[in-house]
Amino acid sequence: MKDFIIRKNSGLTYLTIPSFTKQGVVHGFSTRLVEGCQVSSYALDTGSDGKEEFKAIKNRRLFVGALNLEGDFWALKQVHGRRVFSVGEKVYSKGEEQMEGDGLVTNQGGVILTMYSADCAIIFLFDPVQRAAALGHAGWRGTLKGIGPELVKAMTSSYGCRPENIMAGISPAIGACCYEIGEEVIEKLYQVMKEPEMFIKLGRSGKYMLDLKLLNAKLLKEAGIQEEKVAVSSHCTFCNPDLFFSYRRDGGFAGRMMSLICLP
Repeated sequence: MKDFIIRKNSGLTYLTIPSFTKQGVVHGFSTRLVEGCQVSSYALDTGSDGKEEFKAIKNRRLFVGALNLEGDFWALKQVHGRRVFSVGEKVYSKGEEQMEGDGLVTNQGGVILTMYSADCAIIFLFDPVQRAAALGHAGWRGTLKGIGPELVKAMTSSYGCRPENIMAGISPAIGACCYEIGEEVIEKLYQVMKEPEMFIKLGRSGKYMLDLKLLNAKLLKEAGIQEEKVAVSSHCTFCNPDLFFSYRRDGGFAGRMMSLICLP
């Protein structure tokens, strides 16, 4: 499968999908690295938790600027579900209460969609025919609830997209090397998937490990996206503390990475 690549601009390090870049789609997955800044808990933390909220918002602006974008952007209160919103306004209404959901789709140029993660996968979608884009937050709960297929469904119903035309990317996330899961996840996996054994393996600790990225890729394929059009990041957020925040590794002190997509 095709991979994400690491890029740098304006002192920030981030990852992009080559096939999206060739289509002129502005997008990126941030890392914790800031040039000249020692790696710490809050080096380019784009989360928003309590007293660090102001710093997080400032860092979000830095990342948006590094991708040569400006203006307000759409963000949801992510709840590990499958609710998707279709948005068309260029300016996010800050006066309204933040909507709860885990997916955003648009066909409007200049609309900036964002998601935040610290081990969960982020799904990037783009249809070069209908010129529509989507972004989704996929932890194990959202993945098994169907956030990926729901994004595809929203693109087809809202903008007339055909799944076979859609290009996809699955971001850095905790890998099968590190994602230890319990009975709750295994039980749900067996309820939802036809061949659950494809996505779990027995780890060295005797616990089962989940391949979250492969699981999302499989669900996108079942939703009609062609396998050769899916780029999957090889980077594990848990394994790479120099690049990524990780909730499993750092607990409540973990920051958040920001994912962004914007049609030209």
